[in-house]
Amino acid sequence: MSLQGLRKSWAKTARSLPGLIGAALVIAALGGCGNGGGSALAPQGLWVPNYDGNTVTEFTGSELKSSGTPTPTVTNSGTDLNEPWGIAFDKKHNLWSSNYNGDTITEYTLGQLRDLRKNPAPMAKVVISEASSGPSGLQFDKSGNLWVAYWSADEIVEFTPSQLAASGSPSPAITITSSSLQSPSAIEFDKSGNLWVANRDHNDVLEFTASQLAAGGAQTPNLTLATGTIDYDYAIAFDKSGNLWVANFASDTVQEFAAASLTGSGTITPPATATLTATTVTTATGSAYSIDGPDGLAFDKSGNLWVANWVSDNYGSLAEFTRKQLAALVGGGAPVATGGGRDSTRTRGQVVVGGGPAPNVFLDSNAAGSNIENPLLISFGPSLR
Repeated sequence: MSLQGLRKSWAKTARSLPGLIGAALVIAALGGCGNGGGSALAPQGLWVPNYDGNTVTEFTGSELKSSGTPTPTVTNSGTDLNEPWGIAFDKKHNLWSSNYNGDTITEYTLGQLRDLRKNPAPMAKVVISEASSGPSGLQFDKSGNLWVAYWSADEIVEFTPSQLAASGSPSPAITITSSSLQSPSAIEFDKSGNLWVANRDHNDVLEFTASQLAAGGAQTPNLTLATGTIDYDYAIAFDKSGNLWVANFASDTVQEFAAASLTGSGTITPPATATLTATTVTTATGSAYSIDGPDGLAFDKSGNLWVANWVSDNYGSLAEFTRKQLAALVGGGAPVATGGGRDSTRTRGQVVVGGGPAPNVFLDSNAAGSNIENPLLISFGPSLR
């Protein structure tokens, strides 16, 4: 290239720099650019559906690094939120929430989330109403379809992207029914596209294969994880190695089942390879328990596990256990809660205490319970700090 050509090239580059720098700053503020066009932002913020508070809050940055009673980075208190149970982010980083009491699925756009400091109670962009009642867990598949578990109806349904484009009452594209489904609380996809279900009232975890999901209709689970130690399982999560973690609400434990044991078909009863148990945590207002009615699980991008605790009415907590702590856990069965299964009528302090370990970070309710109030299926999403 000639000297004159080089000068023109440098001049063009210089004129572009302000825009490029601005774009870089926006991407950095949101936590990354993901894995290509339309993919999710790098997980940075911990988003929390507060069932009794009718809000969805986000904690990020320093709020996730030290124990205390933090004020959320942002709070969505939109009037369309009605006992929010589960949340999920689509490929455009919009937030979707299942509203158990409202029997609706609501969407809040990334733009609305960015504007929460100015407008903390936005109207949902899309409201999906369906004949089934009690939506609980929800997850997007790789094609952008939204799968929703219905706690009260004992079914799992799929809505396509076109059905989610506007408010309405669309008939699900696919409906999965099964006599094995009993109060499905949470759903998670594994790396092969199979759907796993926390089946609370039957104290087991079910797997429906990708081919079963495509076929729809009445299905017998391909696999049932029924160990005898799963006890009111409200939440499940896969770690990066494909191991399945199960939150046992009634026995105040979180158990890991190795990926290698989650194979075959029919009913399987592998032993837990690791068990998190409750321990006493000193807080600014006294003491609490590290695991206290666990009903939400989420792994951050570093492999640390966050546990949401129901605690009791109008309270809640969040506990982080590091990847190193999880790796050091000793396997074995969970202690069984006395007096049978417990539900949301549990009182604060009604905990099956074990040996821990102590959480790396513990976030507790404030005195009013307004920052964390009966959290459920937590999820990592875009950071709005």
